[in-house]
Amino acid sequence: MDTSSQNAFLPDLCSARAVLVVVVVAELMAIVVALVASYYQAFSLGRLALTSLFIQWVALSSAALICMLRRWLNRLPHSWAALAVVAVVSANTLVFSAAANLLTGWLSWAPSGNALWHPNILINVLIATILAGLVMRYVYVQEQLRRQGQAQLQARLQALQSRIRPHFLFNSMNIIASLISIDPDAAERAVEDLSRLFRASLKDNADPVPMTEELSLCERYINI
Repeated sequence: MDTSSQNAFLPDLCSARAVLVVVVVAELMAIVVALVASYYQAFSLGRLALTSLFIQWVALSSAALICMLRRWLNRLPHSWAALAVVAVVSANTLVFSAAANLLTGWLSWAPSGNALWHPNILINVLIATILAGLVMRYVYVQEQLRRQGQAQLQARLQALQSRIRPHFLFNSMNIIASLISIDPDAAERAVEDLSRLFRASLKDNADPVPMTEELSLCERYINI
């Protein structure tokens, strides 16, 4: 997987798994809305179907828009990216709510003057804004936890390396000292290998290392 994709603030909503999650969550939300509405009116499968169609419509189209804008949004600061996502979802909900109200007006032969506006449109936008804000808050908290975990892991690795390197150096020096009187050539090769290893360890690891160099370092380490 690409490292830039792993470090991105916004999740990839283009993947099949993300689309499945959006569909399932939207359907659960439609069921909840239909059940809440049953307190005021008798439960109707037709109302549930229309509610499900509308919510799925808004959810999938919002996910598609965020997916298209993901690269640009990930370049923004996290707070601005979150606000932009909330704005996209709210605007998308406004457009589809107005379109649904217009379509309902045509089907019911309602007067065209009120076709583009209804109090339910404002309610839909407010609900979508609140839900999008909650989701972005969750994504922000998850991102902070991920960064904290990476920082802790990096600190542990650095602490482990700082403990290993002195012991390795001391043991290597003892080996070289014992080889000077027994096999001076082997002691000289050990000094060269040790020097090459520590030169490589102090080198910046940001640049890629050729495989041949890695194998050479492994051979020097084994020789020591």
